[in-house]
Amino acid sequence: HEQARVEPDTVVEVVQEGYRLGDRLLRPARVVVAT
Repeated sequence: HEQARVEPDTVVEVVQEGYRLGDRLLRPARVVVAT
């Protein structure tokens, strides 16, 4: 797994997608961000 060059605060991987019901966010997505 090589480290790609990304800008800071770029979402590099969505760990768990959030659930949405209409306009309500039932659960925020968990993401890994580059720092």
